[in-house]
This record gives sequence, C-alpha cells and structure tokens, in this order.
Amino acid sequence: MWATQTAAGKGVLRAFRPAAKTVWTLVDQEGLNPVRVSASATDLYWVAVGGPDWSTGTYAKASLWYAALSADTTDVNPAFVADLPATTGLADLHVGGGFASTIGCGQDADVGAVTCSLLVVSLSAAKVWRIQNRPGKSFQRVLNVTSSEILLGEADHIADPSAAQRIDSLVRLSTVDLGKLAKGWPR
Repeated sequence: MWATQTAAGKGVLRAFRPAAKTVWTLVDQEGLNPVRVSASATDLYWVAVGGPDWSTGTYAKASLWYAALSADTTDVNPAFVADLPATTGLADLHVGGGFASTIGCGQDADVGAVTCSLLVVSLSAAKVWRIQNRPGKSFQRVLNVTSSEILLGEADHIADPSAAQRIDSLVRLSTVDLGKLAKGWPR
C-alpha cells in the first residue's frame, strides 16, 4: 500500500495484489488526502491532510485514520483516530504496540513559531503527545515503534543544512515517559 496522487491531483491510498497483478484505490476520502501509510497483517493506519495547499506540503489540518485489513480487502471503512498538531513536514508513519508515531511541524504557542516535533498517538485512547526535539538536536526519522519504546534517528547541529539528510545518533524513548517528555526536556 502507498499514498499517491491521482491525475486530478487528489490524494489516495493504492494497493497492489501480486497474484492478480492488479492495482486499486483502497482509500479515497472526500476533502482529505492520505499522505503517509503504515500497515500490518490486520490493520491499516494513515495520515490524511486537508487544505488548498496540501500537495505543496502545507495543510490546514492533519489527522490519523484507521481501518481493519484482511488479505482479501478491496475496500475499507475509514475510522477517525485523532487530529495531529501538524501543518507541514510530516515524515514516515510507524505503528506498533498500540502506538502510532511520525514527525510533523506545526505552530508552537510556547515559542510563537513553527517547530517540528515527534508526534505519538495512543491508538486505544486517541491521546496525542507532542515531544519537542532535544536541545540543539533534531529528530529526523521514526525508525520503530513498540509497546515499550520509540526508536528515533536524530541529527546534531540543526543549524547545519545537511542535518536533515543524516542521522548522527539513535534515541530510544520509553512509552511510559511520554507524558513527562511532552512537558519538555529536563535542563
């Protein structure tokens, strides 16, 4: 499964069945455009965005969606999970152990500017945590999500233009600490 744009510029999720050599549209939501997807053998999760400039990477809203999935699925019934505090910069979506995680950028009221953060959603409670970057560093990629931890790739020296294209260190965050981490890093 993958997120793509139709010839008309609409965001959709497409699927491929190797045995039948067929491609079909699995998700096409009115007013929303899927941009990131993660699937397991039984579940499909995606981030859908909306707004007039969504295809340029700037969106008015972003939300996490879910649908049950089986081997013979040709159509899904989308279910809303949670709104995400992101208006640009959504990175890969990873799901595991009852959590979904991505990196996204949005307005930070504490700073008065757009900042990029780790976004984590409890799939059962639809609770969203926004975890800021560690001081002087930048989360670049979510690498894995389990019930007990989130593994991230992080870059040092965020003022360096090449920082967005590399991983300098791996960071493991405990899921039991998400509430504390969302309040900020200890100084």
